[in-house]
Amino acid sequence: MDIQGKVVIVTGAASGIGQATAYLLAEKGAKVIVADLDDNRAQEVSQAINAKGGDSQYFQIDVTSYEANQKLVDFSIEKYGRLDASFLCAGIMQLSRLSDIKVDEWDRQIDINLKGVMYGIAAAMPVFKEQKAGHLLTVSSIAGLHPFIDTGAYCASKWGVRVFMEVIRRESADEGTNIRTTTLYPGDIDTNLTAHTTDAAIKAGLEKVYEEVAIPADRVAQAIAFAIGAPADANVSEITIFPTKQVI
Repeated sequence: MDIQGKVVIVTGAASGIGQATAYLLAEKGAKVIVADLDDNRAQEVSQAINAKGGDSQYFQIDVTSYEANQKLVDFSIEKYGRLDASFLCAGIMQLSRLSDIKVDEWDRQIDINLKGVMYGIAAAMPVFKEQKAGHLLTVSSIAGLHPFIDTGAYCASKWGVRVFMEVIRRESADEGTNIRTTTLYPGDIDTNLTAHTTDAAIKAGLEKVYEEVAIPADRVAQAIAFAIGAPADANVSEITIFPTKQVI
């Protein structure tokens, strides 16, 4: 795997899969920009990387803003002169029955999970086209492959990511831009993703399942590192990863 020296943006990098990936990529020699809405935690993660001899910068971002995503990419160019990969990992899960009509939660999941990814891609694409190389990586979910009850808006946001990324892959191949795409479909991973669900019964059920089967976030980070480190002529377009004990 060739990761040494690559400049990688990781959004949602203050916790969970994003944090684990930022740490692992830095260990493998990548220059990592730790981006998150939580500025203090992003700074802590970046400082931890640098304390271990890595090379990292941090950046506060609200991924629901296209302008903020553009500024993040500009920051990468300013600090490192290029951008090799952008791992768009920021996300939120707020599960509820659709009949409860929690429109604010629907909007928030679409804004962060789908539009946040679209904005991150839109910000990086001009740089990648100019470089004639680049790698877009995003997090969908097994809920982006299979619909489940109580997950309507979440599923919609993750299916949207799946389709958007596949169209980018096909268009990039057709145009010969050398832009690679990787969409990740995680199952039950030990993160704080369940924290945002406001329905107490659904949240309790989720937490019980996670306690029984969830695997550490670094398992997912290893998959992301594999995709980034693959030869430039090989596109690892989709990765599904979930606990061995998880049925679906």
